[in-house]
Amino acid sequence: MIVRVWHGWTSPGDADAYERFLRETLFAGLRADVYGFRGGWALRRRSGDEEEFLVMTLFESLDAVRAFAGDDYETPVIEPEAARLLIRGDERAAARRARRPSMLAGLARRRPRLAGAQVDRCPLSAACGGEADVLRAFQERSRRLAVPSFPHVYP
Repeated sequence: MIVRVWHGWTSPGDADAYERFLRETLFAGLRADVYGFRGGWALRRRSGDEEEFLVMTLFESLDAVRAFAGDDYETPVIEPEAARLLIRGDERAAARRARRPSMLAGLARRRPRLAGAQVDRCPLSAACGGEADVLRAFQERSRRLAVPSFPHVYP
């Protein structure tokens, strides 16, 4: 399993549109067009006068990443619609091998109780056994580790 990570920033006024683009256009297109794409997460938080997005995409292999991003797979792929909404972004996307993909599934299986949290499908739905409460587990872990929590996770 390969996890590809990239940060981008929008103005608060463009944040909802960018989030919608990720969910409805980018992730949906990758699911339809890239064999080996296993899901994506868009984590979002307010950072000063900007909205920060941490975009994580999951792929079966580096070949699947290359099918999406090309041979230089750490070069960010910025669609024109996204470029209009972004203020800035990382110059490189980091691709990392998850040595234990079951770790991601294990995080998703935990079901801590947090009021008002959104329930989403796990991007590894087969490994997670269907519906998984990824966001709640992430927020609970963030709370215990005293790190900022991102409010949105999408499969």
